[in-house]
Amino acid sequence: MDTIEKELLQKNFIMREQALPVDNFTIQVKACELSLAFCAKGETAQTSSIQRFMKKNGYIYRFEPQTAQRDPKETFAKATDFMKMHLALLDEPVGDKRNDNVLKNCCTF
Repeated sequence: MDTIEKELLQKNFIMREQALPVDNFTIQVKACELSLAFCAKGETAQTSSIQRFMKKNGYIYRFEPQTAQRDPKETFAKATDFMKMHLALLDEPVGDKRNDNVLKNCCTF
């Protein structure tokens, strides 16, 4: 998982910018596309790895967004810190060169 972590972070960042869902299954599929070694693991091991990855990188999956969401004014500072942290992790583009402009121009703080 460590060898593909940066590429997964980049793909997740792009998906979030496009308002696509980032959940365990989506990350698991992307990880299998990136690494045959990860794909060779059992389903339980893959799920555990994905859960650790999400927790380590600050991703939270909410089952009931209508009741779990807060006013954006309350979470602006936390969201800004999250974006700054992930933009710093993505200092070198990896993979699809078409997405470089998305990462460079998506957010200015």
